[in-house]
Amino acid sequence: KEQLVDFYHKGYIIIKNGVDDKTINTAKQAIHQDMGKNGINPKKEQITNCPSLCTDPRITNLCNNSLFGRVYMNQLFGKNEYVPFGQIALRFPGFSCVEDSLSPAPWWSQTWHIDGLSNPLDPHPGVIKNFTALVGVFLGDVNGDFNGNFTVYKGSHHIMEKYFQTHGIEKAKLEGAKALPSLKLPKPTQLSVKAGDMVIAHYLLCHTIAPNAGENIRYATFFRINFDENTGILPFQNMWHSWPGMKHIVEQEKSKVTINSNVFHGNASYGYASSKQPSQRELTKEETINLEQQKALEKTLFDSRKFEKCYPILKQILPHYRNDMELKIHFSFVCLCTPHGKYLEEGINLVENEIKLTPTFPQWYSILAQLYYRKKEHHSVWSTIDTMFDQPAQTKFMLDQIVNGLKVARMSMSIIKAEAAWDPILHKALQKYPSLKHQLEAVKKDYDIPWLRYLTYVEKVAKYFGPK
Repeated sequence: KEQLVDFYHKGYIIIKNGVDDKTINTAKQAIHQDMGKNGINPKKEQITNCPSLCTDPRITNLCNNSLFGRVYMNQLFGKNEYVPFGQIALRFPGFSCVEDSLSPAPWWSQTWHIDGLSNPLDPHPGVIKNFTALVGVFLGDVNGDFNGNFTVYKGSHHIMEKYFQTHGIEKAKLEGAKALPSLKLPKPTQLSVKAGDMVIAHYLLCHTIAPNAGENIRYATFFRINFDENTGILPFQNMWHSWPGMKHIVEQEKSKVTINSNVFHGNASYGYASSKQPSQRELTKEETINLEQQKALEKTLFDSRKFEKCYPILKQILPHYRNDMELKIHFSFVCLCTPHGKYLEEGINLVENEIKLTPTFPQWYSILAQLYYRKKEHHSVWSTIDTMFDQPAQTKFMLDQIVNGLKVARMSMSIIKAEAAWDPILHKALQKYPSLKHQLEAVKKDYDIPWLRYLTYVEKVAKYFGPK
């Protein structure tokens, strides 16, 4: 009963050792045999790998002969049915990472979805291929984060049900995945599992796959359990319609869940509060053209370093471009560089929120440290860069940001006379980035960031002679 209550609230449960070793090994052997015979193209096979095996009993037995197939299916749905098809989902090192690196892409957590909606990889406008439950079987251990983990947004199935109750499914049917709103979702949870473990997830639970920055292939298979054929909108607006085994739990727990309709606005995703929520109505063609023109103007002004003129434009357009990383970086730099620090707090709010979403992106830590430096919160500078070096190592073009962040920390340490803190943070940096030994050690003496020093100088001058 406790497990079912947990399932009701979170939208998923993990069944430990749901599949025996022999069945797991037989499936892996079949996959390896197929890969050796037919090869594999990770870019081409972005949804299903080894497609010739999807109906093979060596794959489908992972579900049909599992603890789920023998016990849980009947308990949850009141009947057992043979599952004829399994999706083989291999996620190779570098999946969802910055190109040619093992650095998790900063936008990865924004790729959440529910299955069955038309999308560029599987276009089928006008139809929603919904089902009842997603069952995953893991053929290898997935330990720790950023190893291609199946990733869930706990409780998001309640949010999606509320959305469809309010708005119906016609827009999602016609436009597919792009019709879904920007949501204030819970923090993504990357699931760590062992070979033979299973996950049961409600169809409406938002999920994604974490980047694979590890050294191993993530082996998993997924099965769609469908007792919702020909039921139309019903399972979207009453998500427990086909779950008779959950009936008593739903009646017992439903009063404990409250979803506020403003969850659909999602303004928290770009990091600063707004008293005016973005409209949910569709933009007209003229409004869309105007937004694109404003975006182009902002880029021109930003490239010309006219930061104060960028600010009102960014405030206007950011709510409509919540997933645009470049605009977010522009906004943070505008807040950093505008004279007299009048937008510093907004910049800090945005960057702190982005770090929660993408904690492995060094540029956010470097920007946040500079924002704190300008605000003269030097201990926060120090702790921000210390946290940056707790994250997985980054590669290639991110290295300049890492050195820059260390310089800001060194500048703050010199101001507050905290020289004793330098050696521990340098040691941590060298452990994480031994290839940067020369650049990192050089920061002890050469830690000047001229433009940041210049901003500080301008403010001192303005203090005595006025802002002009």
